[in-house]
Amino acid sequence: MSLPDAVLEGALLHLPGCSFAPALGKVKAMARDERCPLSVLAAIIGSDPGMALSVLARAHFPGRLPPGSSLGIAAAINRLGIPATIALLDEVQVIPPHLTKPMASVWAQANAASLMVRLLANRCPPALFADPQTRELIPLCGLFAELGSTIALRIFGEQYQTAASRMLSDQGSFHDHLQAELGICPGKLAQRYLTLWGVPSLIGEAIAQQYRREDDHPALALGCLLHVSRNLTCGCGFAAGVDHFVEAIDQRALAVLNLRGNDLSPLIDEFFDEMRHLEYYEISRPNPESSPSDTRAYRRRGPTGS
Repeated sequence: MSLPDAVLEGALLHLPGCSFAPALGKVKAMARDERCPLSVLAAIIGSDPGMALSVLARAHFPGRLPPGSSLGIAAAINRLGIPATIALLDEVQVIPPHLTKPMASVWAQANAASLMVRLLANRCPPALFADPQTRELIPLCGLFAELGSTIALRIFGEQYQTAASRMLSDQGSFHDHLQAELGICPGKLAQRYLTLWGVPSLIGEAIAQQYRREDDHPALALGCLLHVSRNLTCGCGFAAGVDHFVEAIDQRALAVLNLRGNDLSPLIDEFFDEMRHLEYYEISRPNPESSPSDTRAYRRRGPTGS
């Protein structure tokens, strides 16, 4: 059953970014410490979807920037100033206890996807993402890639659980079941939310394109990047919430990126090497029941099922 459009609009307009209380306290303490470099503060905020969303939205508030301009996290903090950034973090909603476990997996997946899209982009032809502003937004596209299903988890819990139950009963795509419940696909839901909050439009367009890719769309390459990244990270054990469905990677998406299936195996090794250094990977493994043999089996099968 689809939700009325007015219900969606009102819910999205009143939904601030969210994060974990310990993370918020840690970042605010670091921001108040004059010895903390901006690059370190930006890196930590840029690894937290809720804090990153709040900073980007405020920095891109209408009238603050020339039309078509976009900022990365460090530039956004620099534009806002440290005092305003600290005040902004006070507005971030604390994740409630009953959502701590599922949201921890979402945060871990977001960090994994943010890294994966960056590694993938590095293997694509340089001309594909030549624009400096676009390249700066690539990790953020990965960070927010599952924002649509995360929104549903936070405020449309009944529809989220119904979609999850249907996914388990017939093994279909969680995103398709969620679309049937909400009346809007998760990618479009995320795009609509980001637009309402003033985040650079390219991020929302890329998230929408990862599910429904359109030829000649300006964000097609980014959408293909997110499609490949999502299935690789999920196949490597980083799933967002209940969504463990791994699709076969679309060969057309690989063609857009000028990549082949056998380009992805060394990428997975590089991904795990870098993930070992990330805090969320160390403290919040999303699927602790997955054994190393599961990962090896995935590598043997190959990301395209070959």
